[in-house]
Order: sequence, then structure tokens, then C-alpha cells
Amino acid sequence: MRLDPTFETTVRDAIERVSNTWARSIPIPIHLDLSSLELVERDPFFRSLGSSVCVGRSPFVSEGIGIGGWILPEPAADRLARGLLSLPPPPAHGVATFGGPIDEGIQILHTLFLEGWNQGIPNRWRINDDISLRRAERLWGLGTRDVTTPVYPWVLPLDFEIAGQFYQLGIILSPALTSDPDPSYTVPSTVASWIDGTHAPVAFVDPTGTVTRWLLEEIRSGRLQCTRGDTATTGTPATVTVGGTAGMAPHEVLTISLP
Repeated sequence: MRLDPTFETTVRDAIERVSNTWARSIPIPIHLDLSSLELVERDPFFRSLGSSVCVGRSPFVSEGIGIGGWILPEPAADRLARGLLSLPPPPAHGVATFGGPIDEGIQILHTLFLEGWNQGIPNRWRINDDISLRRAERLWGLGTRDVTTPVYPWVLPLDFEIAGQFYQLGIILSPALTSDPDPSYTVPSTVASWIDGTHAPVAFVDPTGTVTRWLLEEIRSGRLQCTRGDTATTGTPATVTVGGTAGMAPHEVLTISLP
């Protein structure tokens, strides 16, 4: 599957403007490789990005041509968001999804994406920049399940280097830009949220066990209290998922509170 050759230059120029807009706004070196414009199947690509991803989506201005946007593995979006907000870089071997300022940075990333994409593009291919119509979200557990979503089932992957680290950026496009549109796709009129009630407010990716050891020590010392299950009440700091496979039920859900 490829882009319609008629629109390859249009799409390439738009993505290059996005890259330049991000580069001007983020004080860390980034480079987007535009050497390939070949589309891939959406769901396997999404799963390849890992258990946590960040995505920004908005409808095209022209009715009936779908939704446009981007998707990044969370570590990549985290680095970009921290750069935007002048925050320290993330830890080398872990990610803690605390939300707050990083989620704010993801919203700004999508605003900059829209700004770069729309600058000088033909009106038919503009993406709506109305803030009430957009979705910019951090998603836990997307890496192991298919996506029931109105996003077109083909996505454009691009190699993306951020401060010497290599990732993949997915560009979400309209079927009208492809050479042989998928006849099974129904064009949506709105952008629906992918966030549901199955994820915890705080989830840790802790491959070295550092966060887990710290939590156990705090609980043993009596500085934190821990109960099984989601027993969060007003003022409770966090509910934490422990173990399990991304997108599946956790091995344990713990509520952490002050004594």
C-alpha cells in the first residue's frame, strides 16, 4: 500500500513542516527520515510501538475524508514533551506515567503538529485545529491489542531520531490520500477517545525493579500504607497496577496511601 503518487509531494512537504515546527520549538536535536512513504497495517504497527503510546488526532476540515494525526511510543513523546517544557530528561531505563506536565506537553505537541501540517497545504488537506474537536492522549496497554477505532487501517511509519535515540513516528492519514483506499473503512465524523476505565491513574514501567524496591521499603518502614484492590478515596495518592501484560488484566492492583 502506498500514497497516491499525486499527493506524495503534498504529504512529504506537510510532514517536513511538522518536523521543522517541532525542531524549532524543542531544544533537543531531532531528525525525521522521509526516505520512505510506504504505508503499513495500522494495528501491527501500533503494537510494535510498545505497551504505552501517545497519540494526537483531529478530523480533516473537508467532510468525508477522515482523521489525521500522529502516534509515538511513550518514551519518545516523553522526551519531546520534557524538551518543550524545559524539564529534566527522563530516566535512562524506565518511564513513570505520572501525567501532569508531561500530558500538557503532549497537548502542545499536537498543537504544533497541526500548525506545521496546515501551513501552506491545499485547503482540502487541512486538518481542523478546533481545540474542541481534537484528542491528544497517553494510552497504556495499546501495544498488545487491536484497536477498534475510526482511524484508517493503514498508517505511514517514519524513522524518528530524538537526541541520539531512535524511534518510529506513525502519521495517521485520510484514505483519500492513498492509491487504493480500503473499501471496508467507514469515514468517521468525530474523533472518539481511546481512553477507557480499565487503566490505573498511575502505572509504572520498571524494568530494573528500582521503583518496586523503593515502594516495598517505604511500606516496610511504615511511611506508606498498602491495600489490595482499587480502594482509592478522596485524598488517596495513587492506585498502582503491578505485573500483568500490557492491555490485559494486571496481576495485582494496589492502593497506596499515607499512614
